[in-house]
Amino acid sequence: YSELRALEAAERADVALVLVDVSEGVVDQDLSVADVARKANCATIVVLSKWDITTVEVDDVDDRLQGKLRQRPTIVTTSALTGRNVDRLLDAIEELFGRHTSRVGTGALNRAMAEIGAARETPRRGRRRLNVLYATQYRTRPPRFRIVVNDQALVTRDYAYFVENQLRRRLGLEGAPVIIDFKSRS
Repeated sequence: YSELRALEAAERADVALVLVDVSEGVVDQDLSVADVARKANCATIVVLSKWDITTVEVDDVDDRLQGKLRQRPTIVTTSALTGRNVDRLLDAIEELFGRHTSRVGTGALNRAMAEIGAARETPRRGRRRLNVLYATQYRTRPPRFRIVVNDQALVTRDYAYFVENQLRRRLGLEGAPVIIDFKSRS
């Protein structure tokens, strides 16, 4: 029942807070809730609660979460008992909502795509190599990009994930879902 309620809430939300009880550590249910938020195209913040009673380091939790969560969410430590970082959490929500609704200019996006292309060779099949022609953002909430290529069939899953992660990092969209549609030139 709680999972169904989380799914319904995620469908209505722009920003999802995944609350992790650090006294229990990161459990599979926490990762499942984060995945529900990702599938609903919510921007995500991981909130580590009960931070006042733990001996765990943020880096330990961060390593586990970053390896499992595609959106590379912001992590905020809080304590309901002491009120620690509640104001920081509200600021993080506001900042993430701004990223979730942001628009990237076509020039800046194409410069980022040129840098991505220089960082890693595009896939090839036989003598044909993927050629990125241009990119544009055509929707916000969440940011959605169309990348026009010479042949859409040359885009591999691995390369698509690489481009998604690079765009997220280069455009400052950590925590926000990034949707990319590769289209063949018509």
